[in-house]
Amino acid sequence: MLVVVNPLVFDLWLNAAMSVPQLWAGVPPVRQPFLCGLKEMRQTRTHPRPRVVTPEMREKYRAAAKARWADPVTGAKWRAAVSEATRLFSPASRARLSEATKARWADPAARERLMAGIRASNADPVVRRRKATAVQQRWADPAMREKLMAAITGAKPKRRRRRDTVDR
Repeated sequence: MLVVVNPLVFDLWLNAAMSVPQLWAGVPPVRQPFLCGLKEMRQTRTHPRPRVVTPEMREKYRAAAKARWADPVTGAKWRAAVSEATRLFSPASRARLSEATKARWADPAARERLMAGIRASNADPVVRRRKATAVQQRWADPAMREKLMAAITGAKPKRRRRRDTVDR
């Protein structure tokens, strides 16, 4: 695979908030295109942007986000997406999901399909290792260990006894 890249345009495009036609207008033509083959691709970084976020970059991202939200059309789309995402977690929505899940598990054919998927997932060694690591991390945390032990032993948290006025 051979990729032809104009390095001047690519660097300008990465570092500027311009469209491609705006970039081409200010760039002198390059006589020899920069050819990048498989060998050169292996030697270059896979991610062209810097990994460290500088305060200038953070300010640039912040300004872009503020402009997006301030734009009437784009802002309306973002607000609609956010309200849709929060609507999914409403009590009524959770109740509908719960009923649908219960109905799915009540159907024998669907139940067998779900159980087959769970068995296949649990048979995968990568999934088993990931679950084991998660459990070990939970038990390594002292606060979580205390909660888990309380749940296992059935211990209830200590509560102050309410004194009635008659007891005094």
